[in-house]
Amino acid sequence: MSKSTAPTGWGVWTWPNLVTAVRLAGIPLFCYLLLATEYYWQAAVVLAVGGGTDWVDGQLARRLNQVSRLGRLLDPFVDRLYILTALLALTYVDLLPWPFTFAVLAREAVLVATVVVLRWHGFAPPQVHFLGKSATSVMFMSFPVLVVAGLVDNAASWAAPLGWALAWWGLVLYWLAAFVYLRQAAGLLRGRSGRTHAVALYPRRMRLVAQRGRVSTQTRPRRRRDTVGRYGHCVRPVAVRGESCEPAGSCSRSVRGETR
Repeated sequence: MSKSTAPTGWGVWTWPNLVTAVRLAGIPLFCYLLLATEYYWQAAVVLAVGGGTDWVDGQLARRLNQVSRLGRLLDPFVDRLYILTALLALTYVDLLPWPFTFAVLAREAVLVATVVVLRWHGFAPPQVHFLGKSATSVMFMSFPVLVVAGLVDNAASWAAPLGWALAWWGLVLYWLAAFVYLRQAAGLLRGRSGRTHAVALYPRRMRLVAQRGRVSTQTRPRRRRDTVGRYGHCVRPVAVRGESCEPAGSCSRSVRGETR
């Protein structure tokens, strides 16, 4: 099994992208079942399947070695779209309070602003953290449970406590993950500003360091140097790679102003 995860192309027609497309098609289906019909159990199932399979396309891409640029763009986009659609739809039918919705939207706005600032300075977005994936999964689990709690008869007694526990815990993890991403972004920006400040203060020294780094990557021949002995005799070093040494005193070296 290949472990390569570097995207080699857009790779539109792959199995992971097909799974992502099916998940994307579940978003309008969920909205229709929730807002235009009374099939609330079905709406909860569609939301649970679409949100709970957010890890399937990524695992398929790595196992089948089908990582693509389109997949890396589409997968997080579908995840965000699922959360925002479910959030606004549940708020519209009075299953979620507006303060909760505003807290989630504010977190998304903070991350979008962070990505824009990093892109402006030439950096890629922060790497996905385990805490962020956990927060997304918990948030996904809370939404279908809240649908069942609010719209299905005789289900509020057990579904409401479970749904709200998942929702509030997911919101806390959501913001903790945001702080982790902000810390990563701040570290990248501080490193860039530090290098820029050093170049501005010591331009000649930084150029020499850069040139020295380039020279060190090339193969340089090993040199033999004559050394002066304790009593002023010119002594050759030990032979390098099987070469023979010349006898002591066979070279001329200026010692204390005299040529020997």
